[in-house]
Amino acid sequence: MNGKKQAMLFRKKFKLKAINSATLSEALKEMGYTLVEFNGISEQSLVAELIDALQLKDQTAHCKCFAYQDENYRLIFLHEDLNDEERTIVLAHEIGHIWNRHMDRNSIIGEDVIQEFDANEFAHYLLLDKAGTGKKRMLVALSCVLIAVLCVLIAFASKYRHDQATYTEKYYRVGDGTKY
Repeated sequence: MNGKKQAMLFRKKFKLKAINSATLSEALKEMGYTLVEFNGISEQSLVAELIDALQLKDQTAHCKCFAYQDENYRLIFLHEDLNDEERTIVLAHEIGHIWNRHMDRNSIIGEDVIQEFDANEFAHYLLLDKAGTGKKRMLVALSCVLIAVLCVLIAFASKYRHDQATYTEKYYRVGDGTKY
């Protein structure tokens, strides 16, 4: 299935109206993943122990975000120096790997070019602001309808005024009056 359909299914399943780091973090939690923030230099003791135990020092040294999964853990490692926009982008990419079941084959992702393409495509379509585009289209359509209705009302008003004051040779007949 292509990235566009996958992203649409993901949005629908998790009822996402807005896509940002908070909503994506919540979706990851619902999927059973835990976010682990690291800084790559001086880690908190528990994070450092986890990175050592899972032998992930190379990944934390070279990556800003990556997914890890085995029979015991479902983790998303996220560099703590990322701003909200960067967090949103990398989380969307990692969710692309998870949603496309790349994690079923590898415990760490990043070596397969096709998988990276799939995750990028998923993230691209997930991050597109379709909700905003739809609202803009609706606003434009409603504006066009309103303008058309106004034009029709002006035309009827003009015709009504014309019918009220008609010219017959030398006289004007105004409304229902008896004077000419």
